Amino acid sequence: MGNVTLDVCRGNEKGSIEVPDESVYLGAQGLTSIDLRPLSESGKLQNLWLYNNQISSLDLTPLASCSRLRSLSLRDNCLDSLDLVPLQKCARLEDLDLSDNRMTAVDLGPLGSCSNLHRLDISGNSLNRIVLQPLVSCSSLRALTMGQSESGSPESAKPEGGMDMKQGSDSHLAEAVDVSPLFWCDQLSAVTVRGEVGLTLDPALWYIGAAKVFSNTEMVTSALHDKSSPILAWMNKSLFSRLGPLSYEAVVTQTSTQALQTMITGNIRKVSKRYWFHAQKGLLEGFALRELSGYDGNPLSILDLPSCPQEYASLRTALRSHVVELVRKQIAAGGPTLFIDVDALLTDDESTLAEAVVRARREEIDRLSVPTDGHFADISRLIVTSYGHSIVRALGEQRMRIPLMDFEKVLAALRDSGFSIKSDRGKPGRFRLPVAPKVSGSLISFVVESSLDLLPSRPATITNT
Repeated sequence: MGNVTLDVCRGNEKGSIEVPDESVYLGAQGLTSIDLRPLSESGKLQNLWLYNNQISSLDLTPLASCSRLRSLSLRDNCLDSLDLVPLQKCARLEDLDLSDNRMTAVDLGPLGSCSNLHRLDISGNSLNRIVLQPLVSCSSLRALTMGQSESGSPESAKPEGGMDMKQGSDSHLAEAVDVSPLFWCDQLSAVTVRGEVGLTLDPALWYIGAAKVFSNTEMVTSALHDKSSPILAWMNKSLFSRLGPLSYEAVVTQTSTQALQTMITGNIRKVSKRYWFHAQKGLLEGFALRELSGYDGNPLSILDLPSCPQEYASLRTALRSHVVELVRKQIAAGGPTLFIDVDALLTDDESTLAEAVVRARREEIDRLSVPTDGHFADISRLIVTSYGHSIVRALGEQRMRIPLMDFEKVLAALRDSGFSIKSDRGKPGRFRLPVAPKVSGSLISFVVESSLDLLPSRPATITNT
């Protein structure tokens, strides 16, 4: 290990410091500037820590020659801008801390080449916009911190309670942060958001996030954790409560309908089949087509249009006509009718489809058989039918395996509505697999396993916790 000499300034006082060429630890030295050019000569640099100084400008160009760089900390300085392009050459970079500076903008694009990046902290700046898309390429990213502290100090305590955060707050960020790209960071296990920062999410991903947060959260099981894509190890109830829907119309206003389709398609292509129903329901709600969000097929089919209209209103109209046909074919093939709004169809002059749905809903009940044993009934087949779902949820029942005494209440409610169902008695304590014909496993997961039908379609406000 050798040494290098770096020219530095402390206010108006110029000087030099001799440091090891592998690890440069110059935190809390009162530095106002530093010349990093000598570090490029040896190329041995692994750690560069310049935290807690008063540096207002820094040229990282010499670091392009430091391919061994693993850790860079510029925390607690006065940087108002920083070009990260030289870090493209730092493939071994694991830890990057840019927190608590004065930057109003930072382009994370160059970090897409840092596949070994484990930790990134960009919090405590005055960023107007944060684009997280480049981080999708950071396949090793485990921890991300962003946002601002309440008083601009890293020691600021977070508020104990939650509060509503609406557009136009005192947050530094002019735009809410779209966290959709983080859904594809499979190693990411911790996301920390400091201060009042709005978070948005592609509506096509919202129910998937909900499923990861709320599914069986109180169950103790020895089963392996769900590895269906996306993994979302970082998602928790606190973060989920902050999410608002990304406005598809706003995306078109800022870009184009083609860009919107590309964005949504890119997200849906990565979603495992287990979450197809979740994706289509959020997607259609994002386009204000909730009345058709009972489509039970590949969500990519929804965007499969002959051409892409240039205007958002025209795109939405084309999507609606296309999905009406998809649902029509679904009903004709004996598929599910759950979450299809007949009243809305009638209002929109889709009486033929509405009548087909009503007929199909009665047929669902007529061909249904509920498994029972000597003590319990399994109503998971019933709850994925439209009429059965309405009655079971109206009774406040959330269990899928209920005592026969409670099942009698369900039967009574069905009789009052003009329906009768058959029971399929089996051996005590044993049921057949509760799968309804022509209903996807994703829809069953949505209703039976996760009970996501009990959640609001999207959060009414973005809250700070």
